[in-house]
Amino acid sequence: MKKKIKISFVGVGFMSQIAHLVNYFKNKNVELFEICDLDENLANNVKKKFNFTGKTFTDFKKMSINETDGVVIIVQRKLISPIVKYFLSRNCNVFSEKPHAYSVKEYLNNKKYQKKLWLKGFTRRHDHAVKYLKKNFKKINNQLGKLNTVMHNASAGNSYLGAKHYVKPFIKKEIKSKISKFPSFLPKKYFKLYDAHINSAIHSVDLFDFFKLNINKIFYSEISNKSFLCTFNCTYLKSNSNITAQIFLSSSPNKLWDEKTIFYFERGQVTIEYNSPLLKKKSHKIIIFDKSKNKKVSILFKNKWSFDEQVKDFVNLIKKKQYKNINSQDGLVAIKDFENIWKFYLKKKKY
Repeated sequence: MKKKIKISFVGVGFMSQIAHLVNYFKNKNVELFEICDLDENLANNVKKKFNFTGKTFTDFKKMSINETDGVVIIVQRKLISPIVKYFLSRNCNVFSEKPHAYSVKEYLNNKKYQKKLWLKGFTRRHDHAVKYLKKNFKKINNQLGKLNTVMHNASAGNSYLGAKHYVKPFIKKEIKSKISKFPSFLPKKYFKLYDAHINSAIHSVDLFDFFKLNINKIFYSEISNKSFLCTFNCTYLKSNSNITAQIFLSSSPNKLWDEKTIFYFERGQVTIEYNSPLLKKKSHKIIIFDKSKNKKVSILFKNKWSFDEQVKDFVNLIKKKQYKNINSQDGLVAIKDFENIWKFYLKKKKY
């Protein structure tokens, strides 16, 4: 019998249960081990529901790190980085929800402790459709010619779609810990706005990084409570050519999820249409349009969504002891780009 990978959880609330925990529970290569949550009753009930074999804790510093193969950290955004730092400094494989950090400085301070795997949560690079396109991108590039423009648009609606706790919390509290610090260049009056966009913006910027599209010059940025817009020039590293790109994020007024990435080539375009993160019955779709042949091909990826795929990524990398992070520079590029977009926006506001 093959040895299973022992996975422990820090934070077992709503999002942890419906997006992460349930997929580790279904993975035949995983043994769910220990739980930490400030809500002791919640931890004990989740332990029974999902067959955890270890103890429950209200203090993550008391967990049995040496007996665990990987720790999954699903807590409030501002708490993620300091807790990650604790486990990285103790030689753990860590999976955490994004963002990895609130600033480059904070990220680098944690990075120096990393000896094993440090994987970040829901980003499109884990999606089956995105992986497929990345793998076949060179072939498509040869077919459709030079890449000219890329656009990523996300009108975020209701991703929960009626999802409910498997085990409801008894007390509404979070694990007590240090919290992330905002970048030193950011005026205090923008803290709330920075926090509101860091989750989805880093997710989007990370997608460009995954396709080796490095931002090198920002032309325009507009950031408000309702939307996040950035237009920039980036270098496509595979061909060392410059292209124009745009990220536009907003809230959906009708609560529907509308997200797509469009790659414009000389002789056609490729579109990835994403389903809502928690909608299992629908699928992502890749649409390849060859303008020279007036031909359109659609490829469906049924029931393949990030939360399931990223579990497989984390578990398989631990099994193979592949500690070189698949997330490019562990999210550093995305954090740097997010900071630079903000610096450009603040500079523009002064004039």
